[in-house]
Amino acid sequence: MRQNQQRKPQNNEQKKEGEQKKDNPLPFEDYITLQEATDGVKQGRMVVGQFHTTKYAHSVAFVKNPLLPTGDVMVDGWHNRNRALEGDMVVVELFDPEGWKAKSKDKAQDTKLGVPTLPPLPGEQRSTTVDKKATRRLLQATLGRKVIPPIFLYDCPAFPENVQPAGKIVLILHDQTAKKLRDHVLVVRVKPVMPKKQDNKDATKDDSSSSTSADAGDKNKKPPATSNIFLSPAAPATTTTTTTTQDANDKQKEEPPAPVYGNAIKCVPDNEQFPHLDLHKNSIPADLIPTLHKSLFTVRLHSWDTKHFNPSARFEKMIGELHTIEAETIALLEDNGIRYVDFPEDVRRQVEQPFQIPPKAELERTHRRDLRSEGVICCTIDPPTAKDLDDALSCKPLGGGKYQVGVHIADVSYFVPEGTPVDMEAKKRLTTTYLIQRAYPMLPRILSEEHCSLNANSDKFAFSCLWTVDEQGTVLDEWMGKSVIHNYCKMSYPIAQTILDDTANDNDFFLGDIPEERKPQVLADIKVSVKSLHKIALNLRRKRFEGGALRLSRGVLQFDFPLVEVAGATGKMAPCTEEAPTGVRLAQTQHANHLVEEFMLLANLQVAKKLAQWMPCQSMLRKHDGPLVKKINPLSENLANIGIKLEANTGYQLTQSLNKLEHHPLLPIIRVMTTYCMPLAAYVCADNEDGLFHYGLNESVYTHFTSPIRRYPDVMVHRALEFVLAKERSGEKAPPLDPSRFLTVDNIDEVTEMWHKQLEQALQEREKKKKLREEEIKLNGAAAGDDEDLDIDLHHYKKWDDYVNTPEEVALIAKACNEAKLHARKAGEASRKLFFCLWLRGQMDQHPNGLETDCFVIQYKVSSKKSKGAGFNVFIPEYAADCEFKENALGWGKIEEEADNKHVQISTDTYTERVQLLTKFQCYLLFKPDSFGRLNYAVKLKQPDRFKGTASSQKQDVPDDLLEEEVEGEQIVFDPTRLNPSFPK
Repeated sequence: MRQNQQRKPQNNEQKKEGEQKKDNPLPFEDYITLQEATDGVKQGRMVVGQFHTTKYAHSVAFVKNPLLPTGDVMVDGWHNRNRALEGDMVVVELFDPEGWKAKSKDKAQDTKLGVPTLPPLPGEQRSTTVDKKATRRLLQATLGRKVIPPIFLYDCPAFPENVQPAGKIVLILHDQTAKKLRDHVLVVRVKPVMPKKQDNKDATKDDSSSSTSADAGDKNKKPPATSNIFLSPAAPATTTTTTTTQDANDKQKEEPPAPVYGNAIKCVPDNEQFPHLDLHKNSIPADLIPTLHKSLFTVRLHSWDTKHFNPSARFEKMIGELHTIEAETIALLEDNGIRYVDFPEDVRRQVEQPFQIPPKAELERTHRRDLRSEGVICCTIDPPTAKDLDDALSCKPLGGGKYQVGVHIADVSYFVPEGTPVDMEAKKRLTTTYLIQRAYPMLPRILSEEHCSLNANSDKFAFSCLWTVDEQGTVLDEWMGKSVIHNYCKMSYPIAQTILDDTANDNDFFLGDIPEERKPQVLADIKVSVKSLHKIALNLRRKRFEGGALRLSRGVLQFDFPLVEVAGATGKMAPCTEEAPTGVRLAQTQHANHLVEEFMLLANLQVAKKLAQWMPCQSMLRKHDGPLVKKINPLSENLANIGIKLEANTGYQLTQSLNKLEHHPLLPIIRVMTTYCMPLAAYVCADNEDGLFHYGLNESVYTHFTSPIRRYPDVMVHRALEFVLAKERSGEKAPPLDPSRFLTVDNIDEVTEMWHKQLEQALQEREKKKKLREEEIKLNGAAAGDDEDLDIDLHHYKKWDDYVNTPEEVALIAKACNEAKLHARKAGEASRKLFFCLWLRGQMDQHPNGLETDCFVIQYKVSSKKSKGAGFNVFIPEYAADCEFKENALGWGKIEEEADNKHVQISTDTYTERVQLLTKFQCYLLFKPDSFGRLNYAVKLKQPDRFKGTASSQKQDVPDDLLEEEVEGEQIVFDPTRLNPSFPK
């Protein structure tokens, strides 16, 4: 437990960490009382917030709170962290502001480019008062409902914008009666015994840093290449491990004896946001101890007192043997909080009911349009292995250059009513998680792969958007509503591409049980539809990019697996994804992919506009912020140094800048560097004060409607749209909304005044309707004590502006969806890295020195609080991977800051060169697990001849012409074919 001994409040003087430790010899201080913390917050000396750290700088953390008006509070150093863990709700005692450090120019202006925002909303919109409600909900979700102190309701102090507030943790807000660590279950492995020269007193320090500094003292030994990650601008990929390739006898010979443990076993969490742990030996089953050092297992955090640097933990469960695919997969799922267990019994009972399309009379009563009787021929186009088919397309010529185009989405909301067991379970999962070898669905498979899935040759419930469009893709007329469709054909992207290439083989199409005599006509209709859709999609895509939509990519690896015979199907072969891959390749997109993408974007946009008009305060929308100034400005300046102009004040400007580089052979690498500067898109409530603009699409409003089988926000959008359409059918009019309501960079000033007037009117009308509803319920209300009848009455009297979820609830669900999507993404990246390293390990026999390839400098960094030491990152286009090099990691040269503390250089005894963006190196890619046994790969840069010279010690800059560069004595001309073939050319 975290010991919570009473102590007197300290004065508010800032001390250096060393002085604090001198005054207090224990690693940590005792916590103050809740009353002392409440008084401190009330007086403005303390701040409440959620504690967050990073994987790169464990001793530097930040405390975040929606009520902090000018930024987060930094907590620097383990002593000041005072045993706080990732996600804890904490109280921070602020240091003397005179000791706060000034922010850098870009940090002080930590703004986002190209994203228009409106002034604060009037009335009862989500202002500070509502944010306090949201903060309270966040605390309840984090702390539980037993102890909800009023401490967070006091106003937070406003900090100067040009300084970084700093402080120390004085209290952890959780269940104060139990005095235990907040419940954490972590995947860990036994920490190997390190050589004495790498002995690290701080058990929580990153091992890669210590090994680099140790190697620096040995001039004759080349240090290993640094740890590597798959490129991910939002978050680093999770590291995993794989098996060795020696046979059993060799493995037995080389395997060291099992270590002898004391009472506490040092363990290393796979989640690097947590410190190393002391595992109680007596909590481990005796029969597991001999193999513990070669196993993956989970532990539960138990206690952390003031006398110990590391928290203690107790054994939870065994996962499996280190370096096996199944164990590593379960570990990465646990590490990212993915629910991979089977669905509960009550959920299975709900969904296992048989489903049939009801009679025509029932369809008419429920306002469900039967498109089967209208000759609408639908087909699906998905990846070859897809089983959850969310969307279908249709296209029917109307003559005169016009078409009826349909986007038909699985009607998941019909099968997942709100508040039912399956809905509650879906709210816990929020998204389907896709790994390389399998998927973990948000919904039970009987729904995701049968009832909801738009399978071939079957009648299905759908939510359809039907448009009358011309060949340019201009929407001339629109209908949205519930429907019944028949999917005539299931196609993969490669099969659909054969239609566009006029190379289609009729035997490749899956038409289900359609009678043979009908198949030729159905196939002919499908081919005409696909070609018509393609023609329209080309124009939609052209207009989208001309309008400022971004085209950013960094490439995705795909794998080839050994073929095995399918059980029960003689002669049928299928890839075995439970074994190591036999090959890797970069995913390629073709016109068939773009065809589907354009119509999914169109559906999402049209639905978003309708919801934003009808429900401007309660819709689930999706926004995308522009690049942060602190990231895009250095990139623009560094590219300008080599003659490349990049403007990014708006998405349109950035698109135009990239378009001007259309014939530049390094354009794909420039796109990758630009991607680094972009934040992830996020779900938000429609009343979001930071705006709704989608920078990447250059659209004023956007949402997700087209994948409800695998995304919970889409289910919410379906429910909201159904509610809106019911209001339209009843003759109710949407709130008055001028088209200029959709905010852009150009019209923000003109729209603001109108926006406020309309919101004031809506708020006044809302109050009138609330009072009327309350009076009506009182007049016609249910019998006393009959809660069920009262709930029915409440539901009956709901109006469009009091839809199922309040703005605060939508905002909280959006936050949870963002976190779930990020965790699923990290799990997918970790799975991809696992299989990539499995493949790379198998290549080492033929390529013992590594796979030779090219890499390009895409970023360089000077030393900072978050990143100690100068370094630079390279990108390997052939494998869509990147690597960071720091200090002595090259082996043949030292990486260091220049005197101006703004640039980085590589220096040897005879030559010094500034690191410039887009500098090309030849490199070797090797399989190399890290010192904790976690799988990794390494990159070794080949030393260019210019660094081997002896004639000059003068500093040199890279020549302006970076397209031709001397490498190993030859004139190497950049070959664009070495880049990701899926990158736009």
